[in-house]
Amino acid sequence: MPQEKSNENMFSTAGLILLIGAVIPVIGEILKFVAWILAAVGFFNIKKSTQIPESKETVLPAEEKQFCKYCGAPIQPEATFCQKCGKKIE
Repeated sequence: MPQEKSNENMFSTAGLILLIGAVIPVIGEILKFVAWILAAVGFFNIKKSTQIPESKETVLPAEEKQFCKYCGAPIQPEATFCQKCGKKIE
């Protein structure tokens, strides 16, 4: 269902009214206008997700983080070469 991503049912109502408005000639223009208003209300009712996405990178304490002295990219403590610029880490 379309509302699974936005969790807003107003979009399916607006879509149905737009479909009906497209079929009916005179009254349809009023129905289309109402459907656009409902769609706008639906957009303003969308709630932002409070779920924090998981980070794929492991976060190291500040004292364990190392950076390449040539390009400044973060490097792993056991690395011998920089993954970004390829230069040897001393």
